[in-house]
Amino acid sequence: MSEFLLDVKNVKTHFFTDKGVVKAVDGVDFKIKKGETLGIVGESGSGKSVTSMSVMQLVEEPGKTIEGAIKFKGEDLLQKTTEEMQTIRGNEISMIFQEPMTSLNPVFKVGEQIMEVLMLHQDMSREEAKNKAIEMLKIVGIPRAERVVDDYPHQLSGGMRQRVMIAMALACEPSLLIADEPTTALDVTIQAQILQLMNELKKKLGTAIMLITHDLGVVAQMADHVIVMYCGKVVEDAPVEELFENPSHPYTKGLMKSIPSLDDDKRRLDSIEGMVPHPLRLPKGCYFEPRCPYAIEKCKTHKPELKEIASGHKVSCFVATEEVR
Repeated sequence: MSEFLLDVKNVKTHFFTDKGVVKAVDGVDFKIKKGETLGIVGESGSGKSVTSMSVMQLVEEPGKTIEGAIKFKGEDLLQKTTEEMQTIRGNEISMIFQEPMTSLNPVFKVGEQIMEVLMLHQDMSREEAKNKAIEMLKIVGIPRAERVVDDYPHQLSGGMRQRVMIAMALACEPSLLIADEPTTALDVTIQAQILQLMNELKKKLGTAIMLITHDLGVVAQMADHVIVMYCGKVVEDAPVEELFENPSHPYTKGLMKSIPSLDDDKRRLDSIEGMVPHPLRLPKGCYFEPRCPYAIEKCKTHKPELKEIASGHKVSCFVATEEVR
């Protein structure tokens, strides 16, 4: 059996619109080991969330995964039927979404929503499922879990709702947890608590995490390995320490320079000039070329491929890999 829990190879998920084809995910590769956290970083529109939805097989029309393989425990999810994927989702692979208020059903008690997952996937009775739901609420640090289990989502704070979402996602003890911007809507104190909670649960349950975020601070705290995405492509792939010590793609360098520093509070924050290109009007060569301060003539006409520049560190850039001829 492969050492990798999830092995994504050359996945392409495109949206076929009336105005043209949007290549939201365009040949993405990455791997996640059991118990590992992979951080996926990039601006809005880089393809992070569509990548996660491709793994879950939840891409809706007019989107479609047209190429590649998504191997989970050695089996290709793209070859699974709808019924087979329904048994995997929420059971072996779970997902935490950005905004829990839109993910939790407002007309059902939070306990009922956790119980539904357990009764569906674990074949539990209502009593067993309720006891497990209370246990999960306690595990994610919710006080008075015996009372909260009978509360509705609107009765809870944003941080509490996010904890409920984590409890629901982990109720069946999945092998892989996909967290799509899990702390975006929370204040920094609650964010820190949620991230600490996810780390503790990872250690306790051995769950691998696919963490989607635009926040490099979160990545530094949580991830073991990182991929940086831009316009549907992976532009850099490295262990987290290597990425922060030696960022090599101009886009990654730009992201790093935009992070505030505690050591130098007078340093002016840099920004990446320009905008992400329109998905229907992508540059002919490197997609980052119009915004890149290091671009050369070759970047305008040729697309760079991911090349290894150090052990486990790959980058998609002619200048970084010295392919300037």
